[in-house]
Amino acid sequence: MEVWRSYLPEIFLACASLGILILNSLLIKKNLYRYLGFLFVFILAFFLLLNSFSIEVLKTDLSSHLLSTKAHFLFRIVFLGLGVVLYFSLYNFFLKERYLNEYSFFLGTSFAFLSLIASSQNLLMAFILMEAISFSFYLLISFYKRELLSIEAGLKYFFLGTLSSIFFFTGLFLIYYATLEINLFQTLSKLTQLNRTIYFLLGLILIFSSLAFKLGASPFHFWLPEIYQGSPLPVFPLLAVFSKLGFALFLSNLFLVLFKTGFFSLPTFSTFKSLFYIISLLSMILGNLLALKQKEVKRLLAYSSISHMGYLLTLFAIPLADTNFKLFYGYLFIYSLTNLGIILGFFLIVDHKEIKIPIDSLGNRLKDVSFPLLLSFLILLFSLAGLPPSAGFITKLFLLLQLVKEGAYFLALVFLLASILSLYYYFRLIAPVLSVLKEDSLNLNNRKINLYEIFMLLILVLLSFYLFFSTFKPTLIFFFN
Repeated sequence: MEVWRSYLPEIFLACASLGILILNSLLIKKNLYRYLGFLFVFILAFFLLLNSFSIEVLKTDLSSHLLSTKAHFLFRIVFLGLGVVLYFSLYNFFLKERYLNEYSFFLGTSFAFLSLIASSQNLLMAFILMEAISFSFYLLISFYKRELLSIEAGLKYFFLGTLSSIFFFTGLFLIYYATLEINLFQTLSKLTQLNRTIYFLLGLILIFSSLAFKLGASPFHFWLPEIYQGSPLPVFPLLAVFSKLGFALFLSNLFLVLFKTGFFSLPTFSTFKSLFYIISLLSMILGNLLALKQKEVKRLLAYSSISHMGYLLTLFAIPLADTNFKLFYGYLFIYSLTNLGIILGFFLIVDHKEIKIPIDSLGNRLKDVSFPLLLSFLILLFSLAGLPPSAGFITKLFLLLQLVKEGAYFLALVFLLASILSLYYYFRLIAPVLSVLKEDSLNLNNRKINLYEIFMLLILVLLSFYLFFSTFKPTLIFFFN
């Protein structure tokens, strides 16, 4: 009960979003006041979370339905903190949007449910949360009703997401049949008593396959580029950053519980990690190769995310240790910050109504951009590419060293070659920024910058500085300390 009480901020966010939705529909007509109401709910939930910090609540007890370790608490702060930043960054979009109420409601509930699933290890609870998240995503992706690509992306996500849900629920059923438990921590003792190991193993494979689909890891990646390209720009960070963060943390929770309870020391499960060996290899190779020929920004970022999931999942393809989880959390944290920063940068140079963003158009879009934004954009792209000086380089380096330390030389070689190959298509994003920075005619006073743009610039500059200085002091990165 104490752990559940610590998750009241997320429960408050979901319930308050519903309350504000009803209140706005009945009483408040101006978009500005509606927007401020939802923004207040996000900020209040964030401060409630900070206020709920308690040494007694933070534990490493794995038997609870919701994990409440220090790492999970930090990621909850990241979730709601970045949620406030994202909601504020959509200010210009919301003031002109007719369906502000509905969008804000689904955004608030999505953040609450993603934060909960990121701490869950109860399979039934995770399935219910996953379905609630998917329902919000179906509607948000199809937000622009008159855009054919948006409607098509929403339908594809609905049908393919249903297939993923079937995989997960079938796996849940098999695990329950094998152990009569839906809490993964409790399954080991029951498994040895009932002697139904094969059903348990098959159930795990189905659940991990479902999560690989949600993460867009190869060979379950085929849906990702189409969905990314068709999704409205205001919805894009929810798919590209926050859903990846939530589902990746849930996956790590399952591995953490299996590792701490000794599952992987059993002979039957010693070869289980070979599944992630194959997934990580395919993701690194296919993600980078297919990204080479992309001409649209969101499609390129989709294939980039496939390759990054491949890098990340290599940590589950080698012998598990506590270091693996620290590296996993650190890499995921930096990747999420970097990806979100890049998307927020696009908010300032791309109209929210645009579905396609051709790479060739970036040069013209960046000409009227201020120098701090260009410099921040450059550091963020360096971090995404894993180039020094950036935190993305440090996390990749530590991950590569861990692969070498564990003797996974072939995996490390593919990791290194894939990272080098990725520089080609990342440079297609970096080149326009460099060319504008080199222009002698760069005029920083072409137009006035409003208060919204100043705040956005401040966020991006602080974020890029953090990524820059983390190169020289890796302990600045959460979970590396």
